[in-house]
Amino acid sequence: MKKLLIITDLTRMKEKRVCIAGYDENGNCIRPVLPPPGIKENTLYLRGSHVISPFSVVEFDFLKHLPRPPHTEDYLYNPKSIRFIEHLD
Repeated sequence: MKKLLIITDLTRMKEKRVCIAGYDENGNCIRPVLPPPGIKENTLYLRGSHVISPFSVVEFDFLKHLPRPPHTEDYLYNPKSIRFIEHLD
């Protein structure tokens, strides 16, 4: 399921991993996730440009809802599906 997210949160963690979250067009909070080791910091960039950052609109192809309390907003995504749309002011 392809969906646009406005990225609102980016947290850097240990071992060059990151946690990202944003909101879809319906105001739902979504936290894109990947299996271990998770999202690596280098995937925030595409061809040297910052693709995933706060206020970026990014398209993801979500594969499965993975609610694990307290993170009921988690969705597994295809990492090759990321497409930068625009950066909001």
